[in-house]
Amino acid sequence: MNQHITIGYDVFLLADKYAAQDASRPALYTVNVNARQHRLEAADGFVLGTMPFYLGEEDSIDHSILIPVPALKKVQKLTDKGESVHVWEVDGKWHLGKPEDYSIVFKPVDAIFANVDEIMDRAKDHKDRFAIGPKYLKRLAETAIAEGSPVVWFQSNGPTSGIRFAIGADNESKLISGMVMPVVTRGDITPFD
Repeated sequence: MNQHITIGYDVFLLADKYAAQDASRPALYTVNVNARQHRLEAADGFVLGTMPFYLGEEDSIDHSILIPVPALKKVQKLTDKGESVHVWEVDGKWHLGKPEDYSIVFKPVDAIFANVDEIMDRAKDHKDRFAIGPKYLKRLAETAIAEGSPVVWFQSNGPTSGIRFAIGADNESKLISGMVMPVVTRGDITPFD
């Protein structure tokens, strides 16, 4: 193996939930293995998801590799839940799977993925941070989908106040509005600090 990197099973979550599912957008129809930042990155044009990964002693890749979603879906069917996945190159051909067990040959997408650090830095200026429990977010999303609403609006007056929501096309024609109480843990510590 000339180049090699090990990534966690989480790569499949990013491929399923955050990457574009449309082949007409090749740079977004991938998961970016950003080896320099030790981060997996995926986006669909509206939502960006990232997850860290840690380099092992045998890992030797120091650049980004855009792995196509279809290649990841094929390998996911062969991989036991929770197992790591390997990406390696031999004689100019890229492989995805588990060396000496199973693999597929894939061609990395030749595109430039968005600069995630730059995007995330712009979001740091916002001071109103809040956490909403996943079961409440799911309830709001299911309501929006059932009512045919294109958006769910959120407004907050601070990290410990209620988070107002409205489900509808705009503020004038909202179908449902209300408030969700934030989940507050560990005082003022947030995952964004």
